[in-house]
Amino acid sequence: MEARDGDLLQPGFILVAPPGYHLVISHGRAKLLDRPRVNWVKPIDALFQSCAHEYGPRLVAVILTGLLYDGSAGLIPVRKAGGVAVVQDPQDAAHASMPQSALDTAGADYCVPLSELAPLLVKLVSQGTN
Repeated sequence: MEARDGDLLQPGFILVAPPGYHLVISHGRAKLLDRPRVNWVKPIDALFQSCAHEYGPRLVAVILTGLLYDGSAGLIPVRKAGGVAVVQDPQDAAHASMPQSALDTAGADYCVPLSELAPLLVKLVSQGTN
């Protein structure tokens, strides 16, 4: 569902940033920030950074097809905190630049085609990310 400021993160629910806002996590709650765009977008880097701080090794961050380098810088704190970085294989992506940038900038623990993503995420969540 679209995140609202103060929403509590809960198992089984996916929160999506509403248009025009940066979404970050603080104390297990969604926080919407109306800050300036970065390279014409409100990137997920702030979300990844806040989640790395909040959840450390329990975090799985995923980069899928896309343009430019959204999320690339955010994967660095995820990996430093012991979280898992999953990147869609650029050769499998409709737009390869975002996953390729993530690989070049931060690397990945897993680089998989989209068809293998769901089973991998189920495996990671079932066994824990460590």
